[in-house]
Amino acid sequence: MNEIKSEKSSIEKSAMKYSSSTHLSYSIGQMVKQFLEVAFTIRVFFYYENEVLLPVLLVGLGYIIYGFWNMINDPLVGFLSDKSKRFTKRWGKRFPWIMLGVFGNILAYLLIFTPPDIDVKANPTLMFLYFLIVICLFDGCFSLFTINYYSIFPLKFTSEDERRKVNAIKTILAQIGLFLAVLIPPMFIEYGNKQSYLIAAGVVSFFATVLAISMIKGVKEDKELKETIISLDDSREHENFFKNLKLALRQKNFTAYVVSATLFNIFAIIIMASLPFLVRYILKMPAETESILLVGFLLTAVISVPAWTKISKKYGNKNLYTIGFFISMVLSFLFLFIQEIIFAMILMLLAGISVGALWVGTFLILSDVIDESVLINKKRQEGIYFGIVNFFGRLEIVAQALVFTVIHILTGFEAGASSQDTLALWGLRIQISIIPMVSMLIGGIIFWKFYNLTPERVKSIQDELKELDLQK
Repeated sequence: MNEIKSEKSSIEKSAMKYSSSTHLSYSIGQMVKQFLEVAFTIRVFFYYENEVLLPVLLVGLGYIIYGFWNMINDPLVGFLSDKSKRFTKRWGKRFPWIMLGVFGNILAYLLIFTPPDIDVKANPTLMFLYFLIVICLFDGCFSLFTINYYSIFPLKFTSEDERRKVNAIKTILAQIGLFLAVLIPPMFIEYGNKQSYLIAAGVVSFFATVLAISMIKGVKEDKELKETIISLDDSREHENFFKNLKLALRQKNFTAYVVSATLFNIFAIIIMASLPFLVRYILKMPAETESILLVGFLLTAVISVPAWTKISKKYGNKNLYTIGFFISMVLSFLFLFIQEIIFAMILMLLAGISVGALWVGTFLILSDVIDESVLINKKRQEGIYFGIVNFFGRLEIVAQALVFTVIHILTGFEAGASSQDTLALWGLRIQISIIPMVSMLIGGIIFWKFYNLTPERVKSIQDELKELDLQK
């Protein structure tokens, strides 16, 4: 019996190419990403509309331009980083770009909350241009960081067991990053006080810098990985980006994932960006309440990760992801009826569980889809695939801008006012409830109907890749 246990332990250990400290360090990158992304998502639209008092039409226009810029920027970064070989032998293919991107990202976040001291009513154009430049700089660096960070994952962690372990750690740390992004700023923010937002941004930037330094070990490419990448690059033919885009979208499972993930992102960004509106105008409570609501959400999300990971292993990633979509859809509808803090907290507790399933499933499914693409195309192009995901994912920014701008104008929302009339409040309820619900309903149906990678097929793909020497 002991020999059997020892043999099993040895097999499990052999499936792990890297140490637990490397797994943790790499996963901290997901925490940095989530920390900065959520801190941006929740705060920026609200800040420029309600504190800087830039007209909502200009804030919305800035977001739409920014969203379309990202749709070009993200796949271009993926394409160029896939093509880059200059630093691979010495520094690695992805590591230099990850470092440049993450620290540039942190600086850009700080600049967002240092707008020029001008009369916005008298000169809205100058403020609009500053707003547009800094948010585009933020996302340019964000793309450079995240596309290269994600591109390492399928090559560095090649076994299903190691991927599941790292993904579980990433998911938990992502939720902690989300927790910090929501917890820290409200501790320093006072609605109506612009200076308090700058102090909060400084604290966010400091924490992000500490986390970025901590992830260096995990994102560095060791000698074996560099040699693997060089070998794959030498055998890779660089093709036209748009040809690769067309080929990728012909892959049914990838397209199903992209569409459903984009709709999930629309759900997430609208819910998160609506949180300050919910607290300030519907619940009529101070900024600290944002943190209270998210504590329950994150506790249940973190607690649910091990259970969702086991479910994905037993029933497959498709079933896990589909369950997350439909539970989130039902909970979104219930947000329409929030009146008091207690009901809001109960919904956030339940939402944490459902979103936990989606976070666990997201990277497992994308890794499976990329493996399938390698088998189809006989080459690895992670950067292009992650770039395409971000390309369509940036529709979330356009969607948020359109939803917020149209609803606020049609319902007579008054930015910065101490209270809103009944129509404006119903507009905010539709913003945080009905729109996300519809997004999750459509996304769940599309994913369930068109995605067909079963656990057996995933295992078969990985075995074939090993035979073809396309997965080490």
